Amino acid sequence: MHLRNLGLLFTLSLKKQDLKKLLLILSLLSTSYLYGQPPADGSAPSSIEVMAAIESSLKIFPNPAKSFLTINMKLPSVSQARIALHDMLGNELEVLTENATGIFDKTFDINTLKSGIYFVRINYNGQNTIVKKIIVQ
Repeated sequence: MHLRNLGLLFTLSLKKQDLKKLLLILSLLSTSYLYGQPPADGSAPSSIEVMAAIESSLKIFPNPAKSFLTINMKLPSVSQARIALHDMLGNELEVLTENATGIFDKTFDINTLKSGIYFVRINYNGQNTIVKKIIVQ
């Protein structure tokens, strides 16, 4: 693929699968699907569209945290999420919620955790996962 910009020629060597991913991302950026409103053509949102909607709304704060951790996100109407806290070894320490839907905004007490790095794992629709790192002081 060649791009001309300000008279300079840039060559990008992309594998076929990387190009497909790039085109998919670009199509997601132009989609009208947002939080439970299906596309205008009536088709169901893809899992990638759902993941993009969740990730764009996800806020975990404060980070680093000392005693409380707040998780805020909007789950499209086609999603149901399980949110769990894991340590560095991948051990599940606590399931924060099993069946989150809609607008999720909860604060969790993390006073019992030792200082270190932990992961919030959000699994939605039983197959797709978002993992975010948090630091506990």
